[in-house]
This record gives sequence, structure tokens and C-alpha cells, in this order.
Amino acid sequence: MNVTRLIIIIVLSILLIAAAANFSQEARSISTESETAESFAPLPGGLNVPMEEKVAVRAWLEESFGQMPLLFVENQGQWDEQVAYAIQGSDKTLYFTPGGVTFALTEPITEEAKRGKAEFGDPQAFRTEIGKPSGNKRWVVKLDFVGANPNVHPVGQEKDEAIISYFKGKPEEWHTGLPTYRQLIYHDLWPGIDLVYEGTVNRLKYHFVVRPGADPDQIRLAYRGATDVYLNRKGALLVDTPLGSFQDDVPLAYQEVGGDRVPVEMAYKLDAAGPESQP
Repeated sequence: MNVTRLIIIIVLSILLIAAAANFSQEARSISTESETAESFAPLPGGLNVPMEEKVAVRAWLEESFGQMPLLFVENQGQWDEQVAYAIQGSDKTLYFTPGGVTFALTEPITEEAKRGKAEFGDPQAFRTEIGKPSGNKRWVVKLDFVGANPNVHPVGQEKDEAIISYFKGKPEEWHTGLPTYRQLIYHDLWPGIDLVYEGTVNRLKYHFVVRPGADPDQIRLAYRGATDVYLNRKGALLVDTPLGSFQDDVPLAYQEVGGDRVPVEMAYKLDAAGPESQP
């Protein structure tokens, strides 16, 4: 029997781009409006279409938007030097460092408060103390790679055509043409184990690639700054914060044996000493 490697897949359910939610809310509101043969609604470009067609278009936009890949932006001085890459959303930013992932969460801004909205994704968000609110109603949670090699730096893979520019401060302080990637890899984060991140706008998938001879029990993760970390009845890992919750879905695992994928039973194991999880 030729066993090549073990793959452990975990999906983090967290909405990073609010536009997906906006599409959904608008589609629901449209569906409650009067639907008659004379009902028309404007679409971008000044076009008027029947209401049912607009609902269909919005549903298509929402579905298509949800399939958009996440883009990891390389740090070239626009953030704290500890940060290697980041994903920026509308009310949250994820910073990827050698030691783990920092979740900088911001309370959603109401329409009335938009004028006073602070810019998000700035270096101050990363420096906010873990588990403490800031003046802008932020909350920071960190996911630590417990017992991992601290010298492993993530590497961007699958370079995307999109580039990002930051025009802040004086022209000499601008950062332009920053590359983006669809995948982020921590090679040998634990001996014989790689960690790979990728995903879509509302799903961050991370999977552990365990090579033959490596011990998957080395994989240990710890959340710091969460108000609670617990398992639900289905076996998913829920992470609560004062600004909302997110979850790591039930882990899936398989071994590659003779060219086939053989399912492997996998579950989280919580450490009684603290909010630490082990797939």
C-alpha cells in the first residue's frame, strides 16, 4: 500500500466582504415589493427591467460574488513589520505572521456613523492589544500556532493579476503596485507538516498537509482574546467575541492511498487548560 500523505481540511466561516451580505439583504427586500406586470426596477446604467428579472440578477450577483477568491496582499512596509501578508475586508482584517493569524475585528458602521468611520486596515489595528476594545470599537483575536517553528514565514502562491495600492500620507510614504496571491503556504510549520490558506469572500479554507512519517498530533492551535471557544453539537469550533462570532467548521481529512482519497476520521480536541484546539 502506497500512502503518500494525510490532508486535513478546515473551513473558517467568516464573512470578510460585506457586499455579499448587502446583495442578500437587497434581494430579500426586492422580493417583498409589489410584483405586477407593470413593476420595473432600475439596474446600473439606467436600465429598467421587470422586478422578477432584477431579483434573478441580484441572486446571480450574490452567488457569483460568493465565489470570488480571497486575495492575500503582500506587506511591503504598509503594515507592521511582523505582518507578512493580510486579507482586508469591510469590517475585519486578517494579518498573517510567522507565529499565527491576527483577526482585527471592527463593529459594523451604521449609516448615521459613516461620516466618522475610521480607516480600517491601518497598522494601528494590528497593534491593538489582544482581547481589548479600542476607541473605534475594535477587538483583536489571535490564532497561535502552538509549538510551531517560529522562523517559518508564509509564502504567496498563485499570483493574481490584481494589484493593491495605498495612498496614505506624503507621496514618499505611498505603497503602490503591491502583488496579491490566491494561496498562502507555511512550509514545514511543524516538522513534515505544511499549512495552506486559500478561500472565497466568506470562507477561509486552511488545510494541513502531513507528509509520510510526520505526526499530525503536532498540530496545535490556540485562540487568544476570544470571550469563549467551544464545540457545538455537530463538532464545529465556535469562537465568540464582543463583536460577533465565527467558526471553524467540522474538520475533514483523507489520506492519498494508491491514487485514491481514503477518508480519515477527524475531530477537534479542546485543551482543558485554555482555548486551544487540536484537530
